Parts: sequence; structure tokens; C-alpha cells
Amino acid sequence: MRKLLPLILAILLLAGCQGGGAEASFPPPASSQPEQPAPPPDSEISVQAVVEWLSDENHHQFKIDWADLWVTMELLPGQRDGEREIQVDIWSLEDLDEPMQTIRDYIEENVFGWTQVADVNFDGHLDFGYMHYTGNQPNYWNFWLWDAGQGRFVAEPGLSEISAPVFHGETQTISGFARDGWAGLAGTSTIHRWIDGQLTCVRRVVSAPTEINDEVFQFVVEDWVDGQLEEVLRQEVPVSNEGAIFELREKWEDPLYTGEE
Repeated sequence: MRKLLPLILAILLLAGCQGGGAEASFPPPASSQPEQPAPPPDSEISVQAVVEWLSDENHHQFKIDWADLWVTMELLPGQRDGEREIQVDIWSLEDLDEPMQTIRDYIEENVFGWTQVADVNFDGHLDFGYMHYTGNQPNYWNFWLWDAGQGRFVAEPGLSEISAPVFHGETQTISGFARDGWAGLAGTSTIHRWIDGQLTCVRRVVSAPTEINDEVFQFVVEDWVDGQLEEVLRQEVPVSNEGAIFELREKWEDPLYTGEE
């Protein structure tokens, strides 16, 4: 399989250079066509193998544009604690003889192929991640960040703890939300920032039924104050007024909102 991947990537690169076939292209007149060398005897088998690899549900690939890198993923037979092993190969188009980096990891089989490419730490370089777990809305990802000093991608474990992460370059923040029932009324929203190179939770918003009365929700906000999270709001809201709960959450999910109208 490793010998086949360079051919796969070369075909993907060629397809990308041709614009994905959006417009029909016609060959020049026969008289002006240069002679082509005869293909090797196994070329049809190779192309067929490439097509089969790309269409196999245990294979996935995507591109990281800024550095002309291709990432191929393969679901392997190995298992651990109910998860399947994956192999992630990162290829530079400058050298397709061997991958520049290989990652082995374990994920839930049903989330294989869910990937993101984003500037995760807002340094101008695209990073990548793949989902490793999903529940009834909460979903968690493993992200690998480009390290220019090492010339490779390194894992950021803190990102694996953020449910459904979204990266906001305009505010340099990462938002997340984990639903906890009640048709979305109950749940936890988070906002993270990079502070001195460390991924830091700077806001946590929790809405949940009170311990003694599930007809009343506690809405609690913790905010970053003097270098630590401190509770800045605790409010009870009747479940019957669900619009107020969603409105409060929406306000506090804005990293620029401070509680002042």
C-alpha cells in the first residue's frame, strides 16, 4: 500500500491542476499531438488500484494547501478499548518516496473520515484534526499543529477536551459546546484562548436543572479574571422560559460580551 500512495497523490495533484474537470477539455488535432511513450504493462492495474483505494470506506485523504501537503488516512484492523487504530501519513509533494510524518492513533470507527483543516493557533499556518469520538451532539477531535521549528505536526491534547471546536480568527478564540439534554437547554459552552502559548479556557457557560427542582435551571458563567476563572453570574431561570436561557447563552458565547448591556 505504501508504494501505491505516491501514485494516488500524483493523480490527485494532476486532477487539482486541471481544475477538477469543471470545463471540458479537448485534445489538439492528431497532427499536433506529441508522441506518447507506451504505458507500462501494469498501468491499468495501477490506475484501477488507485480508484479502488480512493473509493474504499477505510481510506480518506485531504490537502493542506499552504505547504502543498497531502494527508492520507487508513483505518487499520487493530483495536483498543473498542476503538479502531488509524494510520495518518503526511506527504510533501516535493518528495513522494516516503511520507514526511506518520501518526498512529485510535478513534471510534464510526467517525473515521471526519476531518478539519484550520489555523488552530492563529499563527498563519494551517493545522489539521480528525474526530475521535461523538455522542448525541458532543464530539471530540484530536488536532495536530504545525511546528515550524521541528518541521512537523505536533499533538495538542488540550484541544481534545473541547466539544465541537470552532476556530475564530477574528477574535483569536476557540468556541465549543456540549449539549446535555433537555433539547439543548442543558449544556456547557466554552471559550478558549492561547495565552503565552498555552491553550486556556477563559469562559465557561453552564445551564442545567437545579438539584432540587428540574423545572428551574441554573445559569452560571465563569470568566477569566486576574489570571483565573471566577464565577461572575449565577441566575435561576424557569424552564418554561426557555427563550431566556437560549438568549443568555447566545450573549455569553460572544467573547466580546462582558455582561453589560
